[in-house]
Amino acid sequence: MATKTVTETIKTFNDKTIIFYPNSHRYKYEGEKTYLVSPSSVTGVLDKSNQLLIWNDRLVTEFVAGLTKVEEGAEPKSFLGWEVQKMIEDALGQRKIKVEEAQEIGDVVHNYAERTAWAKTVGDPLPELPDLPEDTDENRAKHEQIMTGIQAFIRFEQENAIEYLDAERFVYSESHGVPYVGRFDAIIKVNGLRVLTDYKTSKGVYSSQKYQTAGYDLAMIDEYRDWE
Repeated sequence: MATKTVTETIKTFNDKTIIFYPNSHRYKYEGEKTYLVSPSSVTGVLDKSNQLLIWNDRLVTEFVAGLTKVEEGAEPKSFLGWEVQKMIEDALGQRKIKVEEAQEIGDVVHNYAERTAWAKTVGDPLPELPDLPEDTDENRAKHEQIMTGIQAFIRFEQENAIEYLDAERFVYSESHGVPYVGRFDAIIKVNGLRVLTDYKTSKGVYSSQKYQTAGYDLAMIDEYRDWE
């Protein structure tokens, strides 16, 4: 039996009808076949290879250094050819492992922040903290990182007198060459200043993230002339 496609119908501020596909997080005009672009899909094609190569080189170096490290006073280590080959293969696989781990941890932290924004906007109870699914060393390490991220988010709220004005805001623009749509996490007041907000769990703030929020901001100006 075919699975029914889940969709959501959205009316734009200028009365266009857009169909949203939550499972793929894509949008299209009603009756059209081509998907609309979004700030996140556009910034996703930016070249990030230089930063990734630097990070990958560091992961490989640290992994090999850990396996070949000799404690002070110990005999030097020697490796057979197949052991060296296996070490290289495992080292080159570290990027995939770390990306998947970071994605899993980031998704949980982002989800908590997203649900908190919605709850505080509509007056619902705050979300519960995530549980440790199984008591293993790997899960404990992940859970510790998740809780560190959530605690940082809560601390940010407390230290900056955060007030939530809206959550999960849909935006649409057709004033900048190509029509585009998107959905950002919240509109908040930070120490009294109104701010468009899209949560990120990366360690730094990157150009692609700035471009993405700039796209949301331009769409907000189209819809609400007093947003500037």
